[in-house]
Amino acid sequence: MENSYLKINYGISSHDLSTTSTQGTVTTDNSDTGFILSAGTLIGDFWGVDLMYHDLGNTSIKGDANDIFELDGSQYQFSTGGTISNSTTGYGLGVIGFISPEEDGFINAFAKIGLHDWDRSGSTTLLTDNTNINSRFFDDGIDLYAGFGVDINVLESLSVNLSYDTLGFEDSASTLSRTTSLISLGLSASF
Repeated sequence: MENSYLKINYGISSHDLSTTSTQGTVTTDNSDTGFILSAGTLIGDFWGVDLMYHDLGNTSIKGDANDIFELDGSQYQFSTGGTISNSTTGYGLGVIGFISPEEDGFINAFAKIGLHDWDRSGSTTLLTDNTNINSRFFDDGIDLYAGFGVDINVLESLSVNLSYDTLGFEDSASTLSRTTSLISLGLSASF
């Protein structure tokens, strides 16, 4: 394995958005497409530093006038019909470990863990009180992320990559909760 790598992964993101419709027909869309761009370098024989940027797509809540929904224990009422959506992006820094069955093996498995600084951007004027939703639907923070996957070598320094990543959004850097997961396929170049 070379000392440094660059990976791009694209896949399906699934956001842990705990909404409940309590009046009317409020609907939630908590899956989208997303990507992770990561780069890193080995420090030891099988471990190194991983730096990443992620865009995990959008989540949305749709309702009609007077519909009520609950999000994380608080209730919100639509004053007019429409869709509330946010966009999730961020970057992270962590450690990555590789497990290769043999030197310069055909398949290299890896696992990573670190912290990511995230932002769920957006705004709304559709609710009777538009300020309270900001702390749970439009917010930012620093949390844990973790992932694992395999690189399947197709050329000397190019691999196809299959990954599963989970990222926390509780604004608590000590737990993985209120997570978003990304199942993705990508390419990895080592140099």
